Amino acid sequence: EKEMKELEYDGEGRNGGGTKCVEMGKWEMEVWYQSPYPEEFSRAPKLYLCEFCLRYAKSKQVLRRHKEKCVWKHPPGHEVY
Repeated sequence: EKEMKELEYDGEGRNGGGTKCVEMGKWEMEVWYQSPYPEEFSRAPKLYLCEFCLRYAKSKQVLRRHKEKCVWKHPPGHEVY
């Protein structure tokens, strides 16, 4: 219940001071709402996502290393939103 309370809408359409943007492939997106990432990731000002397996990282360098090993060639499912 406490975790759900942290995810509640803050009345302004913005997340409560955590991650401000997400970079996925060539796209950088502003974050409006909080997502249930582990605490160490939810406080990072920017998260980097693998566009194929959707793994997240706090730095571009960590994501780059992951992408060298990632076996996925397309995102899971038919649509990502």
